[in-house]
Amino acid sequence: MTYAEGLPPTGQAEPDIPRFTSEAVLTIGVEQGWADPVNPNDVDFSQRPSFMGPLDFDDGGRPLNPHRTPDMYGDRGDLGKWGPNNAADPVVIGDGKILLIRRKDTGQWALPGGMVDPGEHVSLTARRELLEEAGIDLGEMEGEVIYEGYVDDPRNTCNTWMETTVRLFRVNHNPEPHAGDDAAEARWFDCSDMDTLVAATRQFDIAHGRQARPLYASHGEIISVALQRVKLGR
Repeated sequence: MTYAEGLPPTGQAEPDIPRFTSEAVLTIGVEQGWADPVNPNDVDFSQRPSFMGPLDFDDGGRPLNPHRTPDMYGDRGDLGKWGPNNAADPVVIGDGKILLIRRKDTGQWALPGGMVDPGEHVSLTARRELLEEAGIDLGEMEGEVIYEGYVDDPRNTCNTWMETTVRLFRVNHNPEPHAGDDAAEARWFDCSDMDTLVAATRQFDIAHGRQARPLYASHGEIISVALQRVKLGR
């Protein structure tokens, strides 16, 4: 993987870029344990593997986002961890429908999901987040891993980024969801193909007096992979 044009190669100092870490990360995050210390040199990165391979660092000990671009700011922004922040995203499909939640922070439709707690297996994270955000309990279902890696996320910075494990859960019924945690709404949408899904989310928002927005971050691409997997019967 090569670095974005206009950025220095590994081992050189970063250019003079704006740096920002939210107050919540520096206070509540550190106190509650979901955020790293201020100094990245106090973090044991050997215990934080990345799907992207070995980490590279700038002269200040900050991990370098392998997909960073010149318009990204530095430090952690709204993410708690230096380097990779690991999440789990469940894709739940059944009877021609997919389960989505509408995020409270952006108002966009997205997959339910969230951060992996320390020592937690990603399959448990996926089921826990599904229960917390959509009120749906899949019991001991493991699902099928259909993607592991970097995801384009608006919170990514030069020094911190999102990585996820996506699990596909195929169900034979569509239980009534109940939004909770970080979800403003949760509902099933028709998903015979991506065009149908996108049209359905747009029509729903317009009918409820909201501006139609694209699916959150990389979730459209993730869902496309899942729909293709289901279509092929794999």
